[in-house]
Amino acid sequence: EMGPKELVLSKKYEKKQSLKCCTFGASSLQERHLATGDFSGKMETWDLEKGDMPVYSVKAHSEIVNCIDGVGGLGIGVGAPEIATGSRDGSVKVWDVRQEND
Repeated sequence: EMGPKELVLSKKYEKKQSLKCCTFGASSLQERHLATGDFSGKMETWDLEKGDMPVYSVKAHSEIVNCIDGVGGLGIGVGAPEIATGSRDGSVKVWDVRQEND
């Protein structure tokens, strides 16, 4: 959030596990979701209005999630729901976050 002369922190969330990467491309601007990847290989999607529990969580990789990206409707309203993750385990995976968690 921008104040008159400075950047103002609007929200702060903390997790027990360190995060490696994240993207706001996880959803449309109206949904305000953030997708994160961590050092244990987990990918999670968070509702920025609630923040306490992920709306989607999966053990995405056997090693660190090095990169994560999504479309989320950038500039066109609503885009593809898929999120792509890449890992040190040598794989790139595409996730459909509309699916139920296991």
